[in-house]
Amino acid sequence: MRITSILQYNILSLINVLIGFIVILLLGRKFGANIQTDTYFISLVIISYLSLFIDIIWSAFKQYYIEIKLKDKLLSNKMFNILFNNIIIVSILIIISYFLVTSNFEIISKEKKVFLDVFILFILIRNLINYNKVILNLEHYFTQGYVVELLINLTNLFCIIFFLNNSIVVIAYSTLLGSGIALFYQLYLIYFKLKIPYDFVFFKKEILNTIYKNSLKLNIGGMLYLTKDLLIINVLTSYGNGVYSLFSYAYKFISVILQVVNAPIFNIFVTNTTHLIAKKQYALIENNQKIIRLKLVLFYISSSIITYLILPYILENIFANKFTSREIRSIQEIFILLTITYLIVTLEGPCLTVINIFKKYNYILFTNFVFAIVMLIGFLIFRFLKLEYTEFFIFLIIAQLFNYLLYSYKNKRILKEINE
Repeated sequence: MRITSILQYNILSLINVLIGFIVILLLGRKFGANIQTDTYFISLVIISYLSLFIDIIWSAFKQYYIEIKLKDKLLSNKMFNILFNNIIIVSILIIISYFLVTSNFEIISKEKKVFLDVFILFILIRNLINYNKVILNLEHYFTQGYVVELLINLTNLFCIIFFLNNSIVVIAYSTLLGSGIALFYQLYLIYFKLKIPYDFVFFKKEILNTIYKNSLKLNIGGMLYLTKDLLIINVLTSYGNGVYSLFSYAYKFISVILQVVNAPIFNIFVTNTTHLIAKKQYALIENNQKIIRLKLVLFYISSSIITYLILPYILENIFANKFTSREIRSIQEIFILLTITYLIVTLEGPCLTVINIFKKYNYILFTNFVFAIVMLIGFLIFRFLKLEYTEFFIFLIIAQLFNYLLYSYKNKRILKEINE
């Protein structure tokens, strides 16, 4: 991939993230860190966790799509439509289940239920967008991922500026509107550019059984990995309203770095590696991993240092003094700990890509099981010793380090075997 192409994607990503950051900025200026922002950020985690139940039916397909397409284009089209329709059905079932459960059992607070009663519909659109995004990336439509996020962020920005009052529910409606527009854009690309015609089909036993089985393994692993988010919510909300929002603001700064600096380079690496493996050009993979890892780490570390240095200024001035000096220090401390965590995630990314493409799902499941066990042990130690909430993130770093060591070992084994 040419440097100019990478630069183009970096610029698109930067524009998108800047608008997303302005959205968070306006939320911070309006609400600061309180129950309203806690509701919004926790709802995002809930949607992400519930989405894993939908990912169970399709997430392994990206490892088969190119392989199937090279052999039979009509079959790959049919498989796309089957999984697309499956996502719709399962999403609707989850939405119905949510309303049945929350109407009969008081499992979430009234404030969160008011927001989630609207935001839960996002689970359908979000999962269709994620599915389409993977397929379009594999077809080298890299730009669409940034356009999709841009449409959602612009819609949120417009609604915050003109319609946001004292209720954060406006964001739930604006997210639905923006993501709906983004979904139509993706479907235009799929139906008119890729020329994949829609088909009202739901099952094909020969291939789907394998995809379902491997997707299940992947997402049980994903659920184990996301125990970290549930434990973080449990820890931080126990310290009162607004504390989880402090974590979320710190994480937003990390996500800006990951999206602007890492994502454009890494997405291209994933697609190129998928094609290399499909064409059995294994000798190129290891060198590509070394190059991409070096680029990612250098950009990530330099960006993190710059962000940390300007963080106090941003929080004090741009957020209109909504944060106390103590809250600013907490955000800085969390940012440092998350920086270390996601440096490890950055290092393991190229390894996990190869493991995924070679469909080593049992190993991924085992690794995430180890991660969850380490996190749970850390949680028990945290509660027993009554540590400060920032100290809980030390256990997150340790758990992530276990992941990296296990994925690195497996990656080396795979590359050694295929090159012998």
